[in-house]
Amino acid sequence: MTIGLYGSLLLLVLKAQENIHHMLKNHHITKPYATKELAWYLASALLALPVIFLLNLVSDFRRSKKPKKHSHRHHTSHTRRRAKRAHPDK
Repeated sequence: MTIGLYGSLLLLVLKAQENIHHMLKNHHITKPYATKELAWYLASALLALPVIFLLNLVSDFRRSKKPKKHSHRHHTSHTRRRAKRAHPDK
């Protein structure tokens, strides 16, 4: 079962790489850069991005929805001012 899944995944990756390489070769801007390595990199990214997106989506749903704690101060970005020190020589 896993060999069949691996074989179909490998076939999908190879077809995606071949299609991307063909598209890169046919466009006049990307023609000088159309290499098998670039096609492999783009095909890997094309197949990995939907998986990453789905994992982020699932992790957002599984994350608990706790309310945020608010501070009592209104201006949280301002730091507390230090008191001026008295000079002993005055």
